[in-house]
Amino acid sequence: MHFTQNGTTIFLLSDPTLELTPLISHTQAKRALRKDSKAFMIYVTEVEKENKTLKVHQQNFLESFNDCFVDDLPPELPPTRPEDHKIEVLTDSQPPHRAPYRQNPLQQ
Repeated sequence: MHFTQNGTTIFLLSDPTLELTPLISHTQAKRALRKDSKAFMIYVTEVEKENKTLKVHQQNFLESFNDCFVDDLPPELPPTRPEDHKIEVLTDSQPPHRAPYRQNPLQQ
């Protein structure tokens, strides 16, 4: 397998003389990593070339909402808010233990 990064072609070759490492499950990996074991993981997948052509119904949808999309973004971040634009919270306060709105008793 090979890929290009920063203009350099990188080849990944396997050594058939090495013993195959068994695959482990997610749970086994979590358990091993909790014990401060060192691990190396790699996930290899085949990447297809991106198809940038839009289907007709996608193009029609985008054209119907063309006024909602901007062509370019502003070059700077929005202005910072003044210090009085905040919600004061007490230091040891807890959130309420009930729903913020009434629910159907069957849904509780």
